[in-house]
Amino acid sequence: CRFPCYYAVRNVIIFNVIAMGRTIIFFTFIVLSIYCYGAGMMDYFAIYEPWKLIPEDMFAMFHQYQGSRGVKIFVIPSAMMTLFNILAAIFPVSYADKKWIWLSLIAYTFDWMFSFTMQIPIQLVLEQRKDMALIEELLRTNWWRFAADTLQFLFVCVLLWKLLRKAALQNFREGKSVHQRINM
Repeated sequence: CRFPCYYAVRNVIIFNVIAMGRTIIFFTFIVLSIYCYGAGMMDYFAIYEPWKLIPEDMFAMFHQYQGSRGVKIFVIPSAMMTLFNILAAIFPVSYADKKWIWLSLIAYTFDWMFSFTMQIPIQLVLEQRKDMALIEELLRTNWWRFAADTLQFLFVCVLLWKLLRKAALQNFREGKSVHQRINM
């Protein structure tokens, strides 16, 4: 090759593109985790309880309408968050503790297990008819999903806290305040 530095430059570019991709995956996972926790809490605690008040003759239609919206607003983002969690675990950024990424994935795996084994079978019956006993069972089993989701969210919060702490310590060691770094 006539340009010996070509390979070195190419390798630096490739490394930076890969690092940027991993960063995008990681922060997309973080943002979706925060969104999904909030959406889940709304789903579990604000959406299901009022179903008791819906008249029986309107319940199936109401449940189908609300269910299709719930899939778009909560289920699809949760699936995307899980996908990005898997990608963040397989292709981790260098500055994050992989342990917390994997713990997050394990915790949310339990959410999916509880969904498919307890919640979705109930939802499929409620899509056809109102059943107060099943609504009560749905509300009771929500606590399992709440526990899994809360653990997952706490793992993400610890991960963020560690990143922010590491950045603050680095700034302190460099002798610059956050204010000084922003105003540079």
